[in-house]
Amino acid sequence: MLASLCVYLVSLTPDLNVVGCECGARARLVRRRQAVEKLAAAIVREFPVGTRISRPQGGFVLWIELPSEVDSVQLYEDALKSHINTAPGTLFTSRPLYRQCLRMNCGIPWSDEVADALTLLGQLAHQQSIVPAASV
Repeated sequence: MLASLCVYLVSLTPDLNVVGCECGARARLVRRRQAVEKLAAAIVREFPVGTRISRPQGGFVLWIELPSEVDSVQLYEDALKSHINTAPGTLFTSRPLYRQCLRMNCGIPWSDEVADALTLLGQLAHQQSIVPAASV
């Protein structure tokens, strides 16, 4: 509990020396922030053009807005077949909104497995974003 409180306090004011806060809490916070940055960079690199990222203050999640032709619920279902879990935007509203949005958890440590999962998720999103040519 104390470590969680320390991480929270340090996240508010990184230069703050919190009495009783172990060095490990600051190191965990730095690693989590780095994971957020790596995840965001991978999304920019792997996802379709037009994808936008929102980084809420003080959290370890990213909101991803995909191009309008990408359905985040279908993307979730396709990704789940490869054991990749995402959170479609529709989970966070009772109205028919945010179908092209995803919430990504950045609280897990960055690894090759995470990078590979993001590459596959980007490929799945690309498959949906390809607009078929009009039939002649």
